[in-house]
Amino acid sequence: MSLHQHRLRLEALRMRAEIERTELAAALGDLRARTATLRQLASAAGNTLGVVQGGVGGASSWLALATRLLGQKPWVAVLAAGALRLGRHHPLALIAALAAVLVGTRLRAQRRGDSGPSS
Repeated sequence: MSLHQHRLRLEALRMRAEIERTELAAALGDLRARTATLRQLASAAGNTLGVVQGGVGGASSWLALATRLLGQKPWVAVLAAGALRLGRHHPLALIAALAAVLVGTRLRAQRRGDSGPSS
């Protein structure tokens, strides 16, 4: 390949990357727009829960974490909607998926606790 062909190929790759970045930004904007209502409700629920619980831990802290995630991360709302759809059609699969997530979260928390500095 000549130098001119390499430059053309490089320019084509740059243009393709720019197009893909633009498409990704558009898809993310669409995702945010579609989940805006759910994120607003989650944010309101999280704020209400925070006021009601007053910093008490336990099961309600998981609910506060979930509502905070729904408010901050648009992809979590999509996963939650998918989990609800899965639960309607295959409740045992949803229970198995939730158990796997809880076990993974517990193992991750234990690893972080073990690797943390002791004082």
